[in-house]
Amino acid sequence: MIDYTPPSTNDLAKLKEQLGMTGEQMAELASVAGGQQWRKYTGGADPRSLGLHMCFFMAARLALSPNELAKVAAKMRDIGAEVGDLTLDADANLTNATFVGGPHAGKSMRVADLDTVKAFDAEAGEYVLYRRYKLAAPKGDEPSHSVYALASLTPQEVNKAVLQALPSRNRR
Repeated sequence: MIDYTPPSTNDLAKLKEQLGMTGEQMAELASVAGGQQWRKYTGGADPRSLGLHMCFFMAARLALSPNELAKVAAKMRDIGAEVGDLTLDADANLTNATFVGGPHAGKSMRVADLDTVKAFDAEAGEYVLYRRYKLAAPKGDEPSHSVYALASLTPQEVNKAVLQALPSRNRR
């Protein structure tokens, strides 16, 4: 059995904020009937716990490319399930992002393709603002990739941090 502790209602609220999604979009991510069903996991007197399977499904939709999700759907069909497309309808509005500085430093995740993303810095006890720096345009069906750096960083500091993160074989 897998050791699992579900995310708290605060964790789910932070995820919603990080992704820049509405309650309806979070419901789509979790594949529940709608925003009202999603709110059962995020509030009220007795919120539901997010089960391992649902958390895994949400994480897969955020972490895997459309091609990788298609492989999962094909395997599900091999097992005997009838399943449609697993990608988010909002996938076109998501980007793969790597974060520079602040509470998300070094993390990569899929986020709403916004110019800025706000995140809570628990150490500082305040919200910080990340600004998007778009990287090279994707080829074919590859998802776009952005770097979100603390808005307080200069473009030179962002460039330096991005170059340091690249494998040394790509540097000149």
